[in-house]
Amino acid sequence: QTCSVCGRVDPANRASQARFVCTACGHTENADINAAKNILRRADYPLKPVEGHRIRRPNEAGSTRRAA
Repeated sequence: QTCSVCGRVDPANRASQARFVCTACGHTENADINAAKNILRRADYPLKPVEGHRIRRPNEAGSTRRAA
């Protein structure tokens, strides 16, 4: 759903399972190729923490849960 050219995210960008057509810039490409370009671009950036993801271990966070 993300255009590899302009970055616009829109569910309507997926004209079909195999075809990607950006509603903003008109970029047309095979949907898998477009997705691969987006994945490759993101691989060049450091990972961002997932919102709500636990950064510290439970025992460091004060959890009282113990292993069985």
